[in-house]
Amino acid sequence: MPVRTRYCNCGDISVIPSPPMRGGGRDTSVSFCQQKLHALLDGVPIRCPPSTSLTQAAWAALREVRLGEITTYGALAMRCQRPSASRAVGRAMRENHVCLFLPCHRVVGASRALTGFGPGLWRKVWLLRHEQAAIPARQLQRVESVPGTSLKRERA
Repeated sequence: MPVRTRYCNCGDISVIPSPPMRGGGRDTSVSFCQQKLHALLDGVPIRCPPSTSLTQAAWAALREVRLGEITTYGALAMRCQRPSASRAVGRAMRENHVCLFLPCHRVVGASRALTGFGPGLWRKVWLLRHEQAAIPARQLQRVESVPGTSLKRERA
């Protein structure tokens, strides 16, 4: 799906395909929603705030992280040829206003800790589980132990 932008080059995007259902089939409601999203968003400009070259490079590197993969802030910094810039990469993730298209929920701390997700860590966990990413059990326990981050939260 091509995306026109005003401030930055976000490139082409595509809606993340849903994982196959346990029985090997595919949920028709998910396919229907994907078609509707493509129709709704096709050609809609996404306004990214003016940003630094490192932020642009971090977003470009983030787009290469595939469905179900997890990477670290440090690994993204290495991809940007700035190995000591992991904190700056973290700031770039915080500046991401298009989380549906730049999947910053796939970025974790150096120790694989689930950190820093504006919409809430419980949503980060939900997204990673939905993508069938491998999340260390100790990280799930850590998130669950933080007040106000229950993974059992109902969806609004």
